[in-house]
Amino acid sequence: MIAKHIPIRSLKKSDFVNLVNYITDSQGNIERVGAVSFTNCHAANIDIALAEIIATQQMNTRSKSDKTFHLIVSFRPGENPSSTILKDVESSIAADLGLGEHQRVSVVHYDTDNVHMHIAINKIHPDKFIIVEPFQSYRKLSNSCRALEIKHSLETDNHITRQINSAGRANDMERHSGIESLVGWIRRVCINEIKAADSWTKLHDTLAVNGLVLHKKGNGLVIEGMDSGVFVKASTVDRVLSKTKLEQKLGPFEALDNSIKVKQRYEKRPLRTRVNTDGLYNLYRAEQEFRNRFKLQEYQRLRENKSADFVMLNRLNRLKRVVIANSKNYLMRKVLYQQLNRSLRTNIKKINQKYKAQKTALKGRHLRLTWADWLREQAEAGNIDALKALRGRKDHRLQGNTLSGNDLHQMEGTGAVTKGGTVTYQTGATAGIRDDGQHLKIARNINADGVIAALKLAQARFGNTLQIDGTEAFKMLIVKAAVVGNVNVTFSDAALEQQKFKLLMEKQKNVIQQRIRENRQSARRFDSYGNGSDGFGAADRNNARSWRRGNDNRPEQKPDAGAFRTPRSNPATTGYNSVRQLSDINVASIVQQSPMLLQGDARNYMDKRQPRGTADALRWDVFHTQLTTEQKAAAEQYIKERMEKKTKGMAIPEHRPLSRPMKAKFLGGRNINGITLLLVGDVDTAVYVMPVSTPKRFKVGETITISQAGVVSRARKMKK
Repeated sequence: MIAKHIPIRSLKKSDFVNLVNYITDSQGNIERVGAVSFTNCHAANIDIALAEIIATQQMNTRSKSDKTFHLIVSFRPGENPSSTILKDVESSIAADLGLGEHQRVSVVHYDTDNVHMHIAINKIHPDKFIIVEPFQSYRKLSNSCRALEIKHSLETDNHITRQINSAGRANDMERHSGIESLVGWIRRVCINEIKAADSWTKLHDTLAVNGLVLHKKGNGLVIEGMDSGVFVKASTVDRVLSKTKLEQKLGPFEALDNSIKVKQRYEKRPLRTRVNTDGLYNLYRAEQEFRNRFKLQEYQRLRENKSADFVMLNRLNRLKRVVIANSKNYLMRKVLYQQLNRSLRTNIKKINQKYKAQKTALKGRHLRLTWADWLREQAEAGNIDALKALRGRKDHRLQGNTLSGNDLHQMEGTGAVTKGGTVTYQTGATAGIRDDGQHLKIARNINADGVIAALKLAQARFGNTLQIDGTEAFKMLIVKAAVVGNVNVTFSDAALEQQKFKLLMEKQKNVIQQRIRENRQSARRFDSYGNGSDGFGAADRNNARSWRRGNDNRPEQKPDAGAFRTPRSNPATTGYNSVRQLSDINVASIVQQSPMLLQGDARNYMDKRQPRGTADALRWDVFHTQLTTEQKAAAEQYIKERMEKKTKGMAIPEHRPLSRPMKAKFLGGRNINGITLLLVGDVDTAVYVMPVSTPKRFKVGETITISQAGVVSRARKMKK
């Protein structure tokens, strides 16, 4: 863990509100902003808290220094502290700096390869209204970080400072821009040769061979790159190169008095990595030069427009003064001249404001990008070479709960890209998943669908064999996602593969049990007319489900075991009153489980005699066995079309297949695919559809009877 103070050199840029707006801005990245909290404020939300902090700062009118302390606390790659640890880190560091009672706003960021926290502290005390400036804050921050690492078992960083501030800024510039600094180049190329020089002549010669010149400037020494024009203090490169120590070693300073052939020299080039970036860097320089030329042309155009506006304003002002001068009333001329001067000043101010706004907008559209920022912009646009160059800058990989594999496949889509080459997907179920080219890491608060999407993404990225690293809970979560999401992957860990097999067996068992329960429930759903919950009859045990399933290739019907059919007369068995073989006896074969009538299916009037000819007394389907597959398909097609229109809001009654004998009104006929359909019933309740082979002519509204054998005829009038 490293804590670093970010000083602001200009008071004009020191604005607490602008700082908080920056650290709370997501910038279109869903992973950028995490928890936002404010401390020692009486407000209920962040906006009122900012107003309270600004009011506190305005109570101190004597201090002319920066009233805001900006602090960044960064954790090691792979560390993701909990909210409790982050809160303790914030309060402990603020207390160690002597700012524990001060107002502050903290925001956690997850958009880089290192989880880090921004802390904006108001240096004005909320009660005393005095400014508190931490003395030697870097020492206090180092001690505080060391203690917090031990307390919360965090990875240990080196908190001992071995370089001066200017050298540290050079290193920060290299990490930020990706361009090698002069200090870094000298340290990597020729620092040992420079230190080994035992005279001023050898020192100058060594520097000149490497394209460097040593000058005396003020009370110290500077090293200059011959062609680059970049200067750096000699003591910044190394403390032994300060003027005092060099004069103690080599005597009084001697300037260079001869010319040496240069073998190598410093150039502003990208840092050396395992990826060759020469072609990309040349493209970057060409694009930056084009942007600069275009921006200069736009600036020139804005200045010309501004000058033209002033010329037109002066002409109009002179014309108005000529008109006013023709007036003979002295007081009137005086008043008009005053109004004209005020109007002139107002128009001049408007022109300047317009020019300033246009210039600011132009600058925002054509920002000069650093090498690393340009690579990141190109990578987000889909440039694979730029993405590889970014990943070549850093050696560390994603750590923690990750997915990886051996077969690497390039992904087509990209999301937000960090300067380390880590891609964070921004859309769909994959939002929040991070990819560094070798590993996939799931976001902090991803849901179940996101875990399944991450597993599928890993399958597309690394193949069907995956390596899962992380906690045991994370591994079990991935295994469950593979089973629930039906993702066909294999885990390299045998234990995880065994767990997946067990879950698959349990899932299959649950599916079978669920189907058994559904079959039992559907067998019990019969209304008082012998219809199931879906409106289909279920009377004949062999054909109760054939209408729904469209299965006509059924074996022979059961022998006469039903209660509503006349038993067949079988011929007498030979060998009467003798012992018979089992094959000689008629045996009932139960081909499929039949629905069972339970106590709840019985009607109240079953024990009473029913009127003669009442079709409702029949409880089983008795004529669907006579229908062909084409007839059933035509009926189902017609019913489906009518019901689809009903769902769209049309006034169409319920249509059902005719599954039982009945006496009803004739409603008409239909011809579907050459099949004649008979419509009976009541339009106010339901319409029943029955395919017929031999159509007969009936009048619409006439009462007809469908018999037990499926014969359609006119209803007979009963004599009293």
